[in-house]
Amino acid sequence: MRRLNTRLGLLTLAAVLVAAGMSPVQSVAAAPVAAPAPAMATFAAPSGPALQTPAATLASALTCSSDLPTAAKTPILLVPGTVETAEHAYSWGYQKVLLEQGYPVCTVSLPNGGTGDMQTTVEYVVSAVRSMSDTSGKQISVIGHSQGGLLPAAAIRYWPDMASRIDDIVSLDSPYGGTRLADYICDSTHACPALVWQVSRNNDWSRALRRYPVPAGVSYTSIGTSRTDLVFPSPDATYLPGATNLLVQDVCAGRYVDHLGMLSDAPAHAIAMDALTHAGAASLSRISSSICDSLHFAGVDVHRMEQLIWLLEDLLDVLFDAVWLSTEPPLREYAIGALGDTNLALGKPVTVSSTESSSYVGSKAVDGSRSTRWSTSVWNSSDWIYVDLGSTKSVNGVQIQWEAAYADDYRIQRWNGSAWETVWSTTGGGGNNASVALNAVSTRYLRVLMTGGPCCFNNYSMWELQVAGH
Repeated sequence: MRRLNTRLGLLTLAAVLVAAGMSPVQSVAAAPVAAPAPAMATFAAPSGPALQTPAATLASALTCSSDLPTAAKTPILLVPGTVETAEHAYSWGYQKVLLEQGYPVCTVSLPNGGTGDMQTTVEYVVSAVRSMSDTSGKQISVIGHSQGGLLPAAAIRYWPDMASRIDDIVSLDSPYGGTRLADYICDSTHACPALVWQVSRNNDWSRALRRYPVPAGVSYTSIGTSRTDLVFPSPDATYLPGATNLLVQDVCAGRYVDHLGMLSDAPAHAIAMDALTHAGAASLSRISSSICDSLHFAGVDVHRMEQLIWLLEDLLDVLFDAVWLSTEPPLREYAIGALGDTNLALGKPVTVSSTESSSYVGSKAVDGSRSTRWSTSVWNSSDWIYVDLGSTKSVNGVQIQWEAAYADDYRIQRWNGSAWETVWSTTGGGGNNASVALNAVSTRYLRVLMTGGPCCFNNYSMWELQVAGH
């Protein structure tokens, strides 16, 4: 019943918000600014985590205009949001107008409507960027709405060659810091699709993404709205460290723009095009306040927009047909620590306070499998596990995948040569996948010390302990 009520609530909300935010008004024409022809670029060789999705699958998700290999202007990649298709989100607005202005335009289709783990979905963007830049011989720019703005941020964060291939990234109402709406849904149902977990507030995926600023070399403009419906609280929800973070209300004070309305909003479009047609990110000093007189930007096919946006109500079925999980997916190895870190604990010697039986020995916690586990014997007040990293290492993160018998209170400690020193601790940890950011902790031995009673059983148990560093 909870899930049904959530579905009905979201469907009703979508219908109301689209009707409110997409009413037809006359668009005021604005003189387009011509972008200079980009020079042929030299790109870094592909680097970063190996893509796990088959190359043919990734290639089939990219659709490009025929002028990609020859056009003078910077190619643009349009990335849709969750449950959106490129047709629904862009064909009547950004795609239509950019093509009319002579830009080569490509769109990427997200698997399963973008409802799955973004650590898989981002591979579609990485592949698209590489394909477009290689085909055109130019740096490209990216525009993304909602999740479509999160994915390019993850691409440049974890795949180093992206910075040489991308000139500008512009995001429209993308929840880098998550949104409380996702919290409400997951808290009420106790289960969510992977994507919804990853856009909840204080999720591991967002914390890892925002841990470091945008890499040098990419001009990044995040455009949010402080008066909206789905992505809140503002301005933190759309804030990305290292980006130029702007709000529609910085141009038009008091303006209401809902989440879907950002796809046609005239001031948002003016900010986006300012970024694309000038060196660096967008600058409010170049945006005229007269744009506030327009609801939609010039060239929007309002009739087609209304037809396609209304169909998004039906597309929400994709969200409810997705796989619902009881917790956020664990971070992949490359996201736990700093760029280039590996799992230092994998296969290393461990020492533990106790074991439940020979089937649940300490080595099971560092064997790389989430189907084997270490369990203690009957609980005592100071159970622990420590791993020998082989030599002194610099540790930037730890991830623990707890079994149902998790520790609420525990510490992460390093051996400083004479004693165990606590570098991080929690009370009320909550179990599931616990990802902890550390800052270059120097140690050979790293310990997890359980200091409080186990949650639900008479012992402690963890599936996997990962230590990210170099």
